[in-house]
Order: sequence, then structure tokens, then C-alpha cells
Amino acid sequence: YLQRYCNTVSGTYQIIVTNNTSVLHLEIITLSNYIVSFSQLDVSVVSCTPADVPPGVKHSGDCYAVTFNDTVLFPEGGGQPDDKGTVNSIPVLRVLRQGSNAVHYLGQPLEVGCKVHQVVDWSRRFDHMQQHSGQHLLTAIIDCKYGYQTTSWWLGDTYCFIELDGFLGSDDLIKVEKEVNNLIIDNLDVVVEVYSQDDAGAQLARSRGLPGDWEGPVRVVKIKGVDESTCCGTHISRLGQLQVIKLLRSEKGKKGKCNVFFSVGDRVLKGFSECLKREAKLTSLLKGGPEEHCHLLTKIQQSNGMQAKKLTTLLKELAKIEAEKLNNSPKPSYFYEYRKEGNADYINSLLREINSDHSFIICLIVGDSQDNGMLVLDGPPDTILPLGSEICKLMEGKGAAKGSKFQGKVTKFKCIAEIEGMVKQAAQEQ
Repeated sequence: YLQRYCNTVSGTYQIIVTNNTSVLHLEIITLSNYIVSFSQLDVSVVSCTPADVPPGVKHSGDCYAVTFNDTVLFPEGGGQPDDKGTVNSIPVLRVLRQGSNAVHYLGQPLEVGCKVHQVVDWSRRFDHMQQHSGQHLLTAIIDCKYGYQTTSWWLGDTYCFIELDGFLGSDDLIKVEKEVNNLIIDNLDVVVEVYSQDDAGAQLARSRGLPGDWEGPVRVVKIKGVDESTCCGTHISRLGQLQVIKLLRSEKGKKGKCNVFFSVGDRVLKGFSECLKREAKLTSLLKGGPEEHCHLLTKIQQSNGMQAKKLTTLLKELAKIEAEKLNNSPKPSYFYEYRKEGNADYINSLLREINSDHSFIICLIVGDSQDNGMLVLDGPPDTILPLGSEICKLMEGKGAAKGSKFQGKVTKFKCIAEIEGMVKQAAQEQ
């Protein structure tokens, strides 16, 4: 268990068990040998019982809770998600800790006592090792420089953050980022020591507390000369294996706390590659180099703003013209208009200009499926409420009536040709 949940990627790794005199040395010559040795394991099945599908898992078939005499798959804990992998090529749905046991959830049963082969998803495991060790380093440096404590942290699929009991601004992030990356260059050792719970080594380590159901030794992860923290998670063996830490931003969290977002190692490289791809696309679209992107986008925004103002002015003028036509004609049984390029200002302007006594139906619709649209009805209250509800249902929208006016948002316009017929029929039935 200690070997597979230790940290090493290359070189000599040392686990010190402080409550006896044994010291275990593991010689790992190459990364490829390490992956083969520590990403798979032959074990025996101890128990296998039918179980409910664990939370967060999309699985519609049978489910079994399985324990083994040992495991290479890390169960969820310490803020780190559980490993993905296979057992005899059967996908592992979840791995959860229950007391001192790692319970593996599988979609197929295994015979108790049989030998099976476990394989962990190594690329995902190593990513989690980088993020988790990076979190330990960040927590230690921020505590040392600012005295802020990490109250929780999150390891997500695309980003991580630590929650602090004090706020860090952009200048602070620059200083912290420089210091942690200097320590990565120093390539300090990261070692694991295992203590009994009452040992001074366990008592002095940074800790947010042990799980209430935990019994047994305490695992302390040490960054040489920087930090000592209790932790059950998987870690790298030297800081150089983190490659780089990038602090992304800070923002106010819950109850006056601060969330600092970060990425470590391969995630930073992938993020940088994605930024370069977006930059290349913007260069092609904007017809200008990266140094001109902000300027060119500002010009486009200004131009769009001017065009929007002109459009609003023209729509208001058009609304007046349409209202004059209606006002100078004999009173109709209904008035219907759909204007794709219209907006709320157009509808409001048109309603203000129409001389309506609410005795006939006015139905105005603007927009399209891409940007969604707006529906407004005006007329006899007993007519517009059922009519508005029927139109909203057909156009997959929502709305409500107040007095002689019904207003709603609509999303589907494939049926727009049917709406005038519905309005005409409602007018005939008044």
C-alpha cells in the first residue's frame, strides 16, 4: 500500500516508518519502468457484494462493491478524486474509502479468492499527483508569506483552487508564483513518513484533521525544508516533477474567503497550447497580429455600438410609420406583425404609438431562434391570456398576463407561420 501510494517517478525513493527501525528503499531506474511497476498490480478478491451505483456515476446496469487484499487504485480522499482504471479489463466505476478499506465499484462480479489484474489510468493519476503536490507547495508558501490558512481546496478536471482565509491581490499572486517556481527549479525532495497517531511527527504536521472513521497510522507528506502535512493522496517525489505552477486568478469566495485558481505541470502546457490556437484563430479573423488584437476588438465593439444605435433609431421611426398606418385605417379585429430584426424598443415604441382601446388583439413578435425572441399581446384580457399561453407553448416559451397585456420570451420560430392564423381565429371567436 505504501509503495503504490508513494510518490516517486524516478531515482531512489525512501519511505521511513518511524514507529520501528525498518527503512524501505525502492530503486526505480526509468519512468517507463516506474509506470509498469506502479500503475498495475496482481491482487486477490476478498469480497464482492451487490451494491447501489455510487453517487456521480452514470451506469444503468448491475453494480458490485469489491475489496481486494491490496490495490493500486487510490480511493477518493484529501481533496483528490479517486483513480480510474480497470480490474481484469472491467472498468472501475468508483473507488471509495470505507474505514481502512478501499471499496471498488464494478459493473461485473468477481469470484472471491480469485487472482485479478488491476491497472490504473496513469496519465490521469500523474496529473492528480502534480496538482495535489502543487497545492501543498502553494499552501505552505502562502502561509509562510502571509499567514493565510488553506481552509479547503478543489481538484477539478480543468482547474484547481485553494480557499484561503485572507485575500491575495494580483501583485501578491505574482510574488507567490515566482517563489513556488523557484522552489521547483531547486527540485527539492518530497518524502512520505508514516507515524502512529500519537507520535509527535503526526501532531506537528499541518493538518485539517483526520476523517472521523480513520484508525491506524498517519501519513505525512514532507517537502524538504518547506512543509509537512498529513495527507492520504498521491504525490510526486521531487518538486522538479511539477514542471511549473501558474496562478490564474483570485476571487472573493464564501464568507469573506478568497479562492486562488491555479494549474500545475502538463495542464499549464496544454493551457498555453490552447491559448496559442485561439490566438492564431483571432489573428486570422481580425487580420492583425496578437499585439493588435485588443485594439482591433475595441474598434469592432465601438462600430457595433454605433450600428446598434442607428438600428434602434430606424426601428423607432419604422414603428411610428406602422402605427400611423394602423391609426389611419378602420379599426381591425386584430393586428399581427413578426419582425425578425426587431427588439424590445421596437415593440414598446409601436405600442405607444398605436391608438388602442384594448378592444382588438395586437400581436407583436420579434427575434429568432438564434437569439431567442419576444412576444407581446395587447387586447381583451379574457382573450389574450389563453392566446398568449397557447403561442408560448407552441414556440417553447414562457410568459404571463397583466391586465390587457401579455408578455413572454419565445425560443422556437419554426412554427412562426402558424401564429397569425391563431390570432385571427381568436379574434373571430371574441
